[in-house]
Amino acid sequence: MSFGDSSAVFEQRSKAIGLSEDIIRRFKDNGLDTMAKLAFACNFSPGGSDDKPFKDLLTKVLGREATLVEESCSDRLQWISWDQCVSREHELMHTSKKDQRLVVQASGELKFTSSAKYEPCDTSSEILL
Repeated sequence: MSFGDSSAVFEQRSKAIGLSEDIIRRFKDNGLDTMAKLAFACNFSPGGSDDKPFKDLLTKVLGREATLVEESCSDRLQWISWDQCVSREHELMHTSKKDQRLVVQASGELKFTSSAKYEPCDTSSEILL
C-alpha cells in the first residue's frame, strides 16, 4: 500500500501536525481517511490564490467554521515533502536496507536490533521527480 492510500499514515500525520482526535474522527466519518482522498476532496491547490474550496470542505467536515489553528493544521496535511513521494519501485529497492546495531540491555545482555532505514528519493532535478 502506498503512502497516499494508507489510513494509518493519514492518522499518524494528522496527529503529528496537531489535529485533535475529534477532528481526525470527523475527517474519517466523512470518508476522508487517506492522504489521497483528502488531496482530491476539493478543487484546491496548496499555495494557490483561492483557498475557498478548502475552507468550504473544512466547514462541511467539521459542521462549523474551522478555527484558525484547525485550518492551519488541516492545510498542513496537504503538504508532503517531495523526497517522501517515492515510487513503489523506489520503496522495493531501498527498504531492504536495515540498520543493525548492538544494544546493551538493562540486564547487561547484548542484543542485535535492526530498523528499516528511510531512504528519501533524489529530487535534485526535474527529471528525477
